[in-house]
Amino acid sequence: MRPHEEQLIILQPVGRVDNTSSAEFQDCLLEALAGGTSDIIIDFAAVDHISSGGFRALMTGLKQKPANRRIAVASLNAVVQETFSIARFHEVIPVFRSIAEAALAWEAPHRQAA
Repeated sequence: MRPHEEQLIILQPVGRVDNTSSAEFQDCLLEALAGGTSDIIIDFAAVDHISSGGFRALMTGLKQKPANRRIAVASLNAVVQETFSIARFHEVIPVFRSIAEAALAWEAPHRQAA
């Protein structure tokens, strides 16, 4: 693990992030935002589907994050990646191939809002 990865909050939803699970996912995201100053990466490696409810939860987190914090997603499988592309959500939130790639991209000495 790279040094910067230790300073990240990693959320790891599992299964479907849809209308049934999006409230719990949103609560976890907002709790992570409220509990510190670390940047947040949402690891989608174990997610096989995201619906509008999941995108709504992500958007809520993005709107509520402080300007000096960053949120990104990583490890999207092909189906979830396609859903992000169709929804054009890859233009709203940074998408990385892995947590390590996000950590490396964010190692820059100055912080910028995502």
